Amino acid sequence: MNSALKSTEKYVLNLLSGKLPSEYYYHNIDHTIDVVNTAKLIADNSNVSPTDTEMLLIACWFHDSGLTQIYQGHEDISVILAENFLFGISYPQPKINIIKRIILATKMPHIPGDILEKIISDADISHMGKDNFDARSHQLRMEWEIVYNRTYSEEEWLDINIRFLEDNLFFSDYCIQEMNPVRLKNLEIYKKRLYDLKKINEKTYPR
Repeated sequence: MNSALKSTEKYVLNLLSGKLPSEYYYHNIDHTIDVVNTAKLIADNSNVSPTDTEMLLIACWFHDSGLTQIYQGHEDISVILAENFLFGISYPQPKINIIKRIILATKMPHIPGDILEKIISDADISHMGKDNFDARSHQLRMEWEIVYNRTYSEEEWLDINIRFLEDNLFFSDYCIQEMNPVRLKNLEIYKKRLYDLKKINEKTYPR
């Protein structure tokens, strides 16, 4: 691991462990680490150069750092934190500009441009193409109920997840091949759950 990437990892881990609210059950340190590791996996299978991989992984480390200050629109703060830190370690400004652009690709909705934007976009929501989607969805539900001060019925939450799985697609060739089949499986599971729940409700509360 090169010095800039290692310094970034140390800085962001210290920042998140010290300032990230404990009620962020989904957007926690584990999520950031997972995004970094998933992006590395995708990059390794996408013929991405070492230089581009370095910038990509630095962006992944910083992509949710703004959550230490605000929730909505945190990507804009993440860009500022990244630029300030990287400038402080004399990282080249042209590369900093690229990293800022990569971070902003995690804003949703967003159509990524180049391969680096595609990879970070895929890595950020890669759970939709993994078998742990259920657990991650539960963590997000707990987080949103606290952050937005509301509760979700089971039917509401199933519907939110169905729309999420339908509306978001993978962009990198690797994820399309390796993760999209699991996304489609998760979608069918949630559709069936919603269908079954509505059937139960119809029997319990007939019109």
